[in-house]
Amino acid sequence: MGARIICLSGGEPFLHYRIVDMIEFVNSLGLDSYIYTSGIIFDTNNQRAPLDKSILKSISGKVTKLIFNIEACSPSTYNLIMGTKDCFEKMKLSVVMANDLSILTEAHFVPMKLNVNELQDVVSLCRELNISKISLLRLVMHGRALQNEQEIALSRDEFLQLQADLEALHNKSNIDIRIGVPLSTDISSHKCEAANGKINIRYDGSVLPCEAFKNDRVQYRFKGLKPESIHEYSLVDIYQNSNYLNYIRELSQKFSSSGHFETCIGQYLINNSGVNR
Repeated sequence: MGARIICLSGGEPFLHYRIVDMIEFVNSLGLDSYIYTSGIIFDTNNQRAPLDKSILKSISGKVTKLIFNIEACSPSTYNLIMGTKDCFEKMKLSVVMANDLSILTEAHFVPMKLNVNELQDVVSLCRELNISKISLLRLVMHGRALQNEQEIALSRDEFLQLQADLEALHNKSNIDIRIGVPLSTDISSHKCEAANGKINIRYDGSVLPCEAFKNDRVQYRFKGLKPESIHEYSLVDIYQNSNYLNYIRELSQKFSSSGHFETCIGQYLINNSGVNR
């Protein structure tokens, strides 16, 4: 298949009892491994706690990077967005422990009404924590986000202001800031990798074109097709021969040449749920 990177996300990957085995296996194959984490787990008393230092020691030198979800620079905003209490300092401690063990750390941040005014301070916090890069990601409307859309989704004016602020922040910051779709004004970098450069394996074994297709609002049963499962076929067979993935590839090719402002086919299908079924 030519894969280079295995990404583990959740939920919280560090809650899985075999997380060390997974990382060691990926490392034994010569592949890079990225873990997307909140930096928070449950301890033996079922209380929220920082990541287990012994587990971090076990994966140091084997995991490629940890990517922390840092949605605010203030505990109150962080707790509001994450739906937790008193976890902000625990998350920061997890970052510090990882860095102390020479594990590369990055962060991601999803701009929304609740935190957009804290972006500059979040970037400063990342710099203080020796985080190497922060990526700004799209707010995808599903789960709690969909339930609270009016309270968290940026207005068009707020979005345009954020784009302007990001350009200025990117130019003056001494930390790597990755600005993804749709915030980036560099249209040439908006290349969709769905079902080609990436695939997504759901918790139930279904193989999807990318993480955007995890959203329940994507009408992904096109022409009677549905995702195959790794419990029934090998991943190589699915990647090479899946009628479902091949149909998404055809859609993606047509979509990319049709002049849409929206460059993510998954997001386009979320917003236009009756299209191409």
